[in-house]
Amino acid sequence: MTSTNASLRSARERTASKLHAGECLSRQELAEAVNTHLWHQHAQRVELDGHYIAKLERGVIRWPNSRYRAALRAVLGAGDDAELGFRAPRRGVVPVPGRLVTPWDVDQVNQAARTIVRGQHQYGGWWMRDAALAQLRSSAGLLDGECPAELARPLRQALGDFAHVCAFMCFDTGEHDEARGLFDLALRYADLAGDEGARANALASLSRQATWLGRPDEGLTFADQALVAADRLTAARRAMLFAARARALGALGRVEDTVRAVGLADEHMSHADPELEPPSMRFYDARQHSGDTGEALAYLAALGHRVDDARTRMRVAFDDGTDSYARSRLLAQVKLASLAMTTGEPVEGALLGVAAAQESGSVRSDRVLDSFRMLDGHARRYRGLGAVAELRDELRRTCG
Repeated sequence: MTSTNASLRSARERTASKLHAGECLSRQELAEAVNTHLWHQHAQRVELDGHYIAKLERGVIRWPNSRYRAALRAVLGAGDDAELGFRAPRRGVVPVPGRLVTPWDVDQVNQAARTIVRGQHQYGGWWMRDAALAQLRSSAGLLDGECPAELARPLRQALGDFAHVCAFMCFDTGEHDEARGLFDLALRYADLAGDEGARANALASLSRQATWLGRPDEGLTFADQALVAADRLTAARRAMLFAARARALGALGRVEDTVRAVGLADEHMSHADPELEPPSMRFYDARQHSGDTGEALAYLAALGHRVDDARTRMRVAFDDGTDSYARSRLLAQVKLASLAMTTGEPVEGALLGVAAAQESGSVRSDRVLDSFRMLDGHARRYRGLGAVAELRDELRRTCG
């Protein structure tokens, strides 16, 4: 059972409304003030509303992400998180004081992360999500144990990888605030471990999420932060980051910069050696690279640039996909269908979209559903075509 956050509600009710003399700050006003603060301080565009503040006050959300907490403190004049009733979640399992952390413990965290990431690649982010989050909280309890010096870094690396896996699951299921908090946690673990590669992975995912949410400026910033350490990263990680940079630039409509970033991504990928990559980078193969760079070029294709190149890359990502990466293959197929729609090939797009919808049953992913909805939006302009009408009927059955 959740308990209400009386401290936050009291702080809001003590703050005077700027719109209505003699009244306290409403939930909606507070939400809008937080939105304004985040825009002024971080150039981060969010759309919190009164319903979100209500969830905070009811205790449904006990630990919003760090930027939201800082904004709430600033708006309400609070000195710290505790003054607003915010407390970090208690870990699910706390080791007995003095319990010695062993190599077996670290291996179990790594095994859990690998198992979860394999499942979500195949079945989508909803697969075992709640169990994964519970296991992450439990695993974090190892930090309260007695850890030998030689295991301190491997433990933080393992926890960072697991936090990143859970963050991406939340991103894939539309829980973007929780995803952001977990990506930040993965960054903190990477910093504690001094692991530039893990830091690059987390920043690449933050870039992907920001661009997906329509904040490409923020996505570009995350990619550039990671590229500061490019000389200390493997070739595949450099390729991944330049692809992330290209996606953000493409979303911004910066044609020449996007093409340049794709070229650099390709150059680094040509030097990638799978044998030199850690397990957390095994997903970034030629297929994934083609999909990421194809997605960047798809933004340009909608403007009439690099259409054939975008199609070729997205086709590779789709054709070379396997059941082990069913979610990525499905996303590539839907994006290829959207690309066909936006570049004047509605029948091809409809056929690809119908096939994708009919094959999507085993994957539970909000990103896939959002991609289907975007495809439906592109299809509206061709709704007089029979193939497109069939597609839209199929999408209504799939998306509900």
